[in-house]
Amino acid sequence: MPVVEKNSRELLKSMTKNDVFKAMELFDQGIRRNFDDTRWRRWVIKYNGKYYPPKDLLRCVITVMSKVPYRLASVEGGGHEINKYFISLGFDIFDMEQGKRNLIPRAR
Repeated sequence: MPVVEKNSRELLKSMTKNDVFKAMELFDQGIRRNFDDTRWRRWVIKYNGKYYPPKDLLRCVITVMSKVPYRLASVEGGGHEINKYFISLGFDIFDMEQGKRNLIPRAR
């Protein structure tokens, strides 16, 4: 399971687009400047001309929703298990290995 704590998994069941937007603000304001480009692996969410790593954005969502500090250990793994949280809300996930134009279709 990518989301380590049961409380967080339960919380994410009620995640909304607004929670993601708040998480994007948190990432932009506090995490992006210290985010090492080598941490980017394969998947990316593009929104308003900016790119967000899904795993770290999910960590930010947990932080925003639970009002606990941002923690790397809160989310492990990657790929579809993390991307599905964002796809279900209508976000596009791009595969960087295949080129940013190749995206996983969002839920309609």
